[in-house]
Amino acid sequence: MSRVDAIVAVLRQAGGSSLAEIGQARVAAGRPEGTRQTITSSFDCPREQDRAVRVGRGPCAVAA
Repeated sequence: MSRVDAIVAVLRQAGGSSLAEIGQARVAAGRPEGTRQTITSSFDCPREQDRAVRVGRGPCAVAA
């Protein structure tokens, strides 16, 4: 599963998450622990593809 698909899957399963929660879910799934910058950069891709959105300052969610 690509990094983008993994992030979208985490958001879909959780119904929305903060970037910190996305990072924790990645580690729980056996992916390497990333820095906040790495996770933020990884989130930018599905956001630019209109697959995910930021909901306020912290939480993220799957785009409708």
